[in-house]
Formats: sequence, structure tokens, C-alpha cells
Amino acid sequence: MILPALPTAQAFLRHIARTLEAAMHAGQESGARRHQRVFSVQLVRGCPFYGYHPGERLFMKVIMWVYIRPASLQIVASLC
Repeated sequence: MILPALPTAQAFLRHIARTLEAAMHAGQESGARRHQRVFSVQLVRGCPFYGYHPGERLFMKVIMWVYIRPASLQIVASLC
């Protein structure tokens, strides 16, 4: 994926949210209603679950709206 030059981390997270939103809308019919599905993307710090990791790492936390079709979640999971 080619990333545009973004000035801040917040701009990068907004870009990721728009990209995920566009990917989920790509499979819809042209006349279908377009609902916002990505609520926000946040940077969080945590330790990975598996294996030995001496410290925390940064992760992107994608927060979705309450009702999302399983097919939409598969699209998001394949992109992340």
C-alpha cells in the first residue's frame, strides 16, 4: 500500500479509517444506502498475546458501529 505524505499520526489514522470505509463500500450496489461503519481508529499500546515480548508495542484499534455484517468484518480483517 502506498501511503501519502501525512503530517501527523492523527492524519494517518483518519486516512486508515477512510480507506477501510471505502473498501467496505466497494462491494455494495451503486443504489444502496451508504452507512458509516468505521467509528474511529485509535493508537493503543499493548503487549502481543503470543510469544515472549520484552515490552509494549503500538497497535491500531479499529472501532466499528454496533451492527456490521460478517462479510464487512472479513474485509476489514483481511486489510489489517
